[in-house]
Amino acid sequence: MIHQNKFVGGILLVTGTIVGAACLAFPVSTGMAGFIPSCLLFIVYWGYMTYTAFLMLEANLWSGRAANLISMAKHTLGRGGEIVSWITYLFLLYALMTAYIALGGDLIIDLVDYVFGLQLSKWAGSIPLII
Repeated sequence: MIHQNKFVGGILLVTGTIVGAACLAFPVSTGMAGFIPSCLLFIVYWGYMTYTAFLMLEANLWSGRAANLISMAKHTLGRGGEIVSWITYLFLLYALMTAYIALGGDLIIDLVDYVFGLQLSKWAGSIPLII
């Protein structure tokens, strides 16, 4: 049962990151180029992400049963690779958290303004997300 919960948790983690960062941010940033160039860019992104997913799968299967990103980096790249992997992974998580708090705060400000008619300052919308 624990193995299944880890599996479902991993699926939800990857899905949440993809939905938040890719499916919401990319259309906004590529929308000015037009529909066809944006779709072509998404196909290129999909191909690259599929290729890197297969590389991660190969490294995971080669590393052993209880491998994670950090242990795979240590196993394949040594101690230096493990340190670089930790730093980049933490940077990614901090950047995602910052983006979600910043954009989620704007949504909360708009919601409070729409529902209650109250004007909140920019920093007040982020408080519910960090508590």
